[in-house]
Amino acid sequence: MSTTDAVVVGAGHNGLVAAGYLARAGHSVTVLERRGIVGGAAITEEFLPGFRNSVCSYVVSLLNPVVIEDLELEKYGLEIMDGADCTLQPGLEPGSGCFFPDDADEYMRVVASLSTRDAEAFPRFERALEMAAQMMRELVLETPPNIGGGLLDLIRAGKLANRLRKLGPEMQAEFMKLMTMSVAEYMDEWFESVALKSQYSQQAFVGNMVSPYSAGSAFVLIYHFFGEVNGKLGAWGHAKGGMGSITQAMRRSAEAHGARIEVDAPVAEVLIENGVARGVRLEDGREMRAKIVAANLNHLADGEQLARLQGMTLFNGDWQYCEDAYHDARSRGWSRRPIIEMYMPSAIDDSLAPPGKHVLSLFCQHFAYELPEGRDWDEEKAHAADHVLDFVGEFCPNLRDILLGAQVLSPLDLEREYGLVGGCIMHGCLGLDQLYSMRPVPGYADYRMPIDNLYLCGSGAHPGGGVSGNPGRTAAREMIRDLKKL
Repeated sequence: MSTTDAVVVGAGHNGLVAAGYLARAGHSVTVLERRGIVGGAAITEEFLPGFRNSVCSYVVSLLNPVVIEDLELEKYGLEIMDGADCTLQPGLEPGSGCFFPDDADEYMRVVASLSTRDAEAFPRFERALEMAAQMMRELVLETPPNIGGGLLDLIRAGKLANRLRKLGPEMQAEFMKLMTMSVAEYMDEWFESVALKSQYSQQAFVGNMVSPYSAGSAFVLIYHFFGEVNGKLGAWGHAKGGMGSITQAMRRSAEAHGARIEVDAPVAEVLIENGVARGVRLEDGREMRAKIVAANLNHLADGEQLARLQGMTLFNGDWQYCEDAYHDARSRGWSRRPIIEMYMPSAIDDSLAPPGKHVLSLFCQHFAYELPEGRDWDEEKAHAADHVLDFVGEFCPNLRDILLGAQVLSPLDLEREYGLVGGCIMHGCLGLDQLYSMRPVPGYADYRMPIDNLYLCGSGAHPGGGVSGNPGRTAAREMIRDLKKL
């Protein structure tokens, strides 16, 4: 039987972040991973000889600069390349296509060509988003107050109230709208152009199978805009070598400070004695004693076209299109005309594919975890993938001719292979009932679970999903505080 200060169950990126902080604070820590590779849903895999891709996550946007600096991830191999912040919308109706460039002045000219009213409103809209994004940047680094908690929770709640007070009445109202309104109603208040509304609203559906008229869906929009890449607020980038290079740097950083990481080591149970977590038992029968246990678990183109494909290609339409996509998934299992974000990471990073060839990544909404009529995803996956390729093929007629191979992940695959229960990439949807003090459930927002010495350090905790490192960082801070008392 081995002993350690802390056991982290699950070597996803938040588990590695927590381990890194614990190790740097001088604690012995062991990370146990069920699979044969670290990284969880942030990995790079070869799916065809010579072709590698980021399997579940796809771009860098939320990875917190504080985590990068604290864990010295660049020293351990992380290189983030600036992404082309442009969007190509092929247009779902004849003549409705649009290209939003990454140059600010050119962007505004496109907006003005779509609507004079939208061009006038856009600067105010940007200020509102930046206000909310700055609030989020501060909140994601803090432990939320527990509902019904003690003095410390009142102090934390007071800090939040003081931040809101400083915003002033107008921005307070705007922040509350973003937190509570539907994305359709919120965007309709600002703009009239379908293309501009599509450009922003699709973020509200990332890992969030809801109607565009669902209350609170506007928040998921802002959740994807508070990131920072290479000092540029709200930008996105590409991790050279794919998203797995992030978690490999995290692993090297943690190990350099004494953390021990073991793969192919599934945990069978947490050892609980008199209501206190005392370690874990692995499936191979080994027991590991620890002062605390942290769970990182879920409770084709020419030069000009290639430059455009360095950004995002967005397949999205008006609110009726989004509404139909949602209801299709509810009734049929998947959307007949899905919302798709398509990236070509190899246009930026040539290490992902052989010379002259490329990798396409398609992130598709909406595909339900539970299929109607008792249908099974293992039987339906190929059919669903063909449907997506046929849909994209309407805009890229030679897609089938140039396709060499594909890797397809259904919601069931996401659960089975990567531990994303229900296929939810957020480890719990970012609804109003699962945010801040309500995440994961009321009374346990401070990363401490009902069992003493047991902590939640993954995306199921505040602030939620995405490759940010925020849950792991903040949970580690609470664990380090408690370890001083043990």
